Amino acid sequence: MILSCVRAKKKSLQEELEREQKWLDEQLELEKTVQERFDHQPDFRVITKNSELQKLKSRLEKVINRKDELLSALGKFLDVHYPPPSETDTQSKTVRLAAERDKGSTNFITLHEILECLISKAMKSPHDPYLELDDTFWPPFIEALLRYGVVLRHPDDPHRIRLEEFDQ
Repeated sequence: MILSCVRAKKKSLQEELEREQKWLDEQLELEKTVQERFDHQPDFRVITKNSELQKLKSRLEKVINRKDELLSALGKFLDVHYPPPSETDTQSKTVRLAAERDKGSTNFITLHEILECLISKAMKSPHDPYLELDDTFWPPFIEALLRYGVVLRHPDDPHRIRLEEFDQ
């Protein structure tokens, strides 16, 4: 009677062992499949917050460096092709009248400074990006910017300009 009880217990344990072995084989096969998919998809890897932050910092640094390079190149280009107005350049009738009105004040700002003012105005107040023109702006610079589509006049006030939106 004890022998038959032990044999029955042994048989049930062997069946349970077989079930557990099948389950283990299935789990190992599943793990192998998941590992293969994980290895084939490198973007699926777990990324830590620090590594993501480092990537963003490096991208930001690259963008800042690129922006500085572009601004430097723009400054050099403007200095060569659009130098500040000389005394002989400011002797036109329109400029003379403006100079007489201001009692001889002919200190015009450079095209580079005009563009800097326009960019800073557009960035600081996007709801009102218009820059008020005064006598420090040399009219040929403003006309060149208007002619080449870099700036637009205000629809109601011709003494205000803003940068053209190039991204839309």
